[in-house]
Amino acid sequence: MMKYFNIQLKKAVRFFPYLLLVTVVLFVGLALILGGILSSNSQKLENQTFNIGVSGDTENEFLQMGMAAFQTLDETRFSLAFIEMGESEAQDALASGDISAYIVLPENFVESAIAGKIDPIEFVTTAELSDIKTVFKNEITRAVTGFVVASQKGTYGIHDALSDNGYRQLANKHLTPVSIEYVDLILKRDKTLTVDELGISSGLTTAEYYICSIAILFIMLAGLPFACICCKKDNALSVLLVSKGTSYFSQLLAEYVAHLLSLIALLAFVFAGIATLPSLMGMELFSVDLLLSLFLHILPTVMMLAAFNVMLFELSSNIISGILSHFFFTLSLCYISGCFYPLYSFPKIVQNVARVLPVDVAREHMATFFTGDSAFTKTAFVLLYGILFLTIAFLGKFLKTIMHTGGSMNAKTA
Repeated sequence: MMKYFNIQLKKAVRFFPYLLLVTVVLFVGLALILGGILSSNSQKLENQTFNIGVSGDTENEFLQMGMAAFQTLDETRFSLAFIEMGESEAQDALASGDISAYIVLPENFVESAIAGKIDPIEFVTTAELSDIKTVFKNEITRAVTGFVVASQKGTYGIHDALSDNGYRQLANKHLTPVSIEYVDLILKRDKTLTVDELGISSGLTTAEYYICSIAILFIMLAGLPFACICCKKDNALSVLLVSKGTSYFSQLLAEYVAHLLSLIALLAFVFAGIATLPSLMGMELFSVDLLLSLFLHILPTVMMLAAFNVMLFELSSNIISGILSHFFFTLSLCYISGCFYPLYSFPKIVQNVARVLPVDVAREHMATFFTGDSAFTKTAFVLLYGILFLTIAFLGKFLKTIMHTGGSMNAKTA
């Protein structure tokens, strides 16, 4: 077995430069596709930050402090950005779509507010449209109005109640602490509920989902060039090896291990390039520890897909059929499993079928790297699929050899 394994390994090493070249070209192409998908997703309205212009009396020190606190502490800093500008500049920016709305603060707004008089703020936006931006703006203005009115009523209501009952000095003493309490409640309003992000699938965000999907597609397509060295038209060598005492299983195991090591070596070169090239250009996109952890995490998936490759090559009668069957099986499985479109976009029956396919099982396993969930069960399913593929490959090798010898081979040699 070891001699046959060394032969398979030497064959892979001889073709390795060509395999690496094809893999690098494939990686660059899929990386560009992934970048386009992520860029398109980031430009969706629901993922954008809404710019709000602020004009009028914005020079007050307390107002500046309030805006700084709002953009530093409040949860809306992830969806809203306040930009100071003149009123005419704000009108032009609104007309060109650079901002979603702008507010005009009246003169001495803060001083009047401290004195208990809230002057109306002018809020200018575009005509109502049936998009998420308009809905979001309406909800924000409704929430802000509610906060202002409720906190104003509570603060000055307590002050007036104490003053009317002969505790004016006590009322002035408690006015500021009550105001601070209201501000604290408003800033902590996100603590009143729990947000559970379900994501597209398995708790993954859109970016994480497509990273897993494109990674699986890349690993599967990286196995395609191996058809040139793994597909055999003549089975005479297998017959000879069996007659010399090397069983079908030993042959298959040697071919699988050699193919697996070659595939791991190709991926290691790609990961090394991801780690080193950005740093050579003065960028630090990924840490080496993160890439190493990800590389180790996807090894079970690589083992399963290597078994998938060996199965298809073993069932193919020549190189052409091996390339075509691998290409179409890969694209079909990836398409129906939601690698190109999110799985929820397919009919329910297709989703149910896709859940048990090897590509979706592999994505579920890779998803645990991002979600932090236990990967034991999902790893077990991935490895079971690998065993199933090797079993089918073994049966294919056995039957092809039997047909090559006209059925005269002794079954014990298996």
